[in-house]
Amino acid sequence: MALKDMIANWLIGTEANYMQGLNQFDLPTNKSFKHSAPESVSVATTSVKILAETMAGMPLDVFNKSKDGKEKDKGSNIYDLLHYSPNPYTTSNTFFQTLEYHRNFTGNSFALIHRNTATGRPEKLEIINPSRIKGYKLVDDQVYYKIKSENKEEKDVHVNGDNMLHFKMMSRDGVMGIDPISVLKLNMGITYKGLGSMDSFYENNALSPKALKPVVGSASNATRNKEVIKEFANTYTGAANSGKWITLPPGVEIQDLAINFADAQIIESLKFNGQQIAALYGVPVYMATGDYTQSKFNNIEHSQLSFKVNTITPIVRMYRAELEAKLLTKKERGAGKSIEFNMNSLIEPDTKTKTDYYRTMTNVGAMSPFTVATLENLPTEDVQKVLLAQTNLQSLDKFKGQEDE
Repeated sequence: MALKDMIANWLIGTEANYMQGLNQFDLPTNKSFKHSAPESVSVATTSVKILAETMAGMPLDVFNKSKDGKEKDKGSNIYDLLHYSPNPYTTSNTFFQTLEYHRNFTGNSFALIHRNTATGRPEKLEIINPSRIKGYKLVDDQVYYKIKSENKEEKDVHVNGDNMLHFKMMSRDGVMGIDPISVLKLNMGITYKGLGSMDSFYENNALSPKALKPVVGSASNATRNKEVIKEFANTYTGAANSGKWITLPPGVEIQDLAINFADAQIIESLKFNGQQIAALYGVPVYMATGDYTQSKFNNIEHSQLSFKVNTITPIVRMYRAELEAKLLTKKERGAGKSIEFNMNSLIEPDTKTKTDYYRTMTNVGAMSPFTVATLENLPTEDVQKVLLAQTNLQSLDKFKGQEDE
């Protein structure tokens, strides 16, 4: 591809990206949760909050390959974008937190790459709300996204996939992620209705349902009964009317219905659905629900390790693959340049465990004292950078030679 064509593809919204046939986009139907916004289901919101804050809390660095392994490339503009500010109004923490929020509630999150028109290097990353992505199209093995313009007077923009960071959930076609709200539709619907029942229960003074029963022999008619019930409900039901003296209308008496709130097993249903929602997001149930009653210290520690290995690691791998593919050139990737999340902060061992680990690693020559000091944010001015090893171990071959003599 000629240089002018490459530069044209870097220009967002130019005619170079308006390919023939791009007017017909095929986007999987987004069957959103109809009862309410998914954010109203606390377990889902809590699970997404945990994932978003976890991803945003991990430092993100750019590394170059060196003779000693790898070193941070702090002079790179990509380092500044990812480690500090992807754009003038967003910090790195907010940037990744927002992307993860979008990804877990819609199945996809997007960030537009603004490049330097002369060099093609990324200069700014702009978050695009998934609601603005109208669809996508594959043209000559290239993905193009259709972005709805925020200005009604302007046309929609077609963007080459090389200029769009796209982070997704599991995918049916390898391009768009599935909508988790559709997958959890039944669970969220049941949870929403259960919470609504509890809300109504407490709104009515948290009492078992009652009925107004006409007294035998009293004069009554259907219209009058409806008026009496309505007036009685307005006067005596609801939290605001709790504690009032009750005056019964003529010709009726209060009767308890044989319906018990606990018999509906709403609490158990909410717990079950909470577990299903947390399971889809890969968040430990005790973290998503705040219920530590069935958890012990060892169980929690193992759950955190499982959360890191089975949930966060695949997400980090997905983010890293997308960032390196779109922000690094093929030549840079071939030279060993990489973009990595620091996952060491996810599980913090106790002081004794950490000390034993560092001692073992330095004794076998796998880690230098300088590396240990760097990891612990200690002064490094007079710390050795060389690898050390104990000398009281010898090869078995050497002993065998002595026996032969």
